Amino acid sequence: MKNLFVLFEISFLILFASCTMNRLNKDLGVERIKVDLSKVNKKTPLFSSFDFIKLETKDECLLEKVVKVVFSDDYIYLLSSYGGNIYKYSNNGKYISKLRQGNGPGELTFATDFYVDEPHNKLYVLDVYRVIKEYDLSGTFLNEHKLDSPCFLFTRVNDAFLLFDSNLSKKNNFYLRLFNNNSKDKSFCKKNEYLKQIAFMPSNVFSMCGDSKYLFSHLLSDTIYHFEIDEEKLYPAYFIDFGKRSINSIDKQISDAREYDMICKTGNYISGIYSVSYINDKLFFSFMYEMNNLYAFYSSKEKEVFLYNQLCKGLPNTANCVGRNENSVIYSYTVSELKDFFDLNPPIDQEMVKLQKSCENPDENPILVRFSL
Repeated sequence: MKNLFVLFEISFLILFASCTMNRLNKDLGVERIKVDLSKVNKKTPLFSSFDFIKLETKDECLLEKVVKVVFSDDYIYLLSSYGGNIYKYSNNGKYISKLRQGNGPGELTFATDFYVDEPHNKLYVLDVYRVIKEYDLSGTFLNEHKLDSPCFLFTRVNDAFLLFDSNLSKKNNFYLRLFNNNSKDKSFCKKNEYLKQIAFMPSNVFSMCGDSKYLFSHLLSDTIYHFEIDEEKLYPAYFIDFGKRSINSIDKQISDAREYDMICKTGNYISGIYSVSYINDKLFFSFMYEMNNLYAFYSSKEKEVFLYNQLCKGLPNTANCVGRNENSVIYSYTVSELKDFFDLNPPIDQEMVKLQKSCENPDENPILVRFSL
């Protein structure tokens, strides 16, 4: 299963959207965000400053590609890769602990997502697509919740779990399911029949938007939703309108991710939104066009979207957005990609010089970079 999904990561992750779903949502009063590709800002980057955290490298915490990061007041929790482990660091990057991997009781086999509940001293981990394992924040195993169908990502909603199925189950007709041991499950966001054969590996499809809402988005739709936590209901909130340049405009049954990828490349289509965040009344998202990452933020007050082809001056572009907090979006860079970049592009300020000095050994753990919105 792991090897199968690795085939689809990155090049096949940036997939295409459901035209039927989006055509319906256009008529539901959602906020339309019209993206004009002729207005990409190529002179200035989206972010002008950053701070970074170098993750300590030790034999017991040799990380692969970081896919998700959660910051608390004192700690950093991260998933090292799909199927990897859950690690705990101090907020300055010092390694503290990790969960045990193996086949024993409470051990992890193939983790794909996690959720930190600091007020209740709980850590939840989705393992082997069908079990949510519950730990305290020191790593002691407490309980597990078995699911009756597979999912790839999840989040906590009151005393229930909101599950996201990235087409792991061909029998499941919905992307979202609210799982509650004490009541009947609820399903949301019906799948497009044309896309149900496409298994994909997204990350960070849920992000907080205020105290009682989650933003929900995924690569197979240009619609961004609000999930109302108290009401336990899903509402379409934004429609990202790419016009005829969106793959969503194609009404065609496509058999697999390879065919998706080919159509996008040969037809020069935009291939789905990702890295969606809502920070300081601004909606931030990314997408790929002409094989390049573009970065956008939309001001709800000004009703205008701003496009950039550069993430931050002096740093390489990347699609690896791994998390967010109240004021920042967080990206992960490998030491080797930063070292290669600085070899060709000398640092432009003191913060860049500090970052470059942290990139001398390409075998060390990734570096987390925070950009404030």
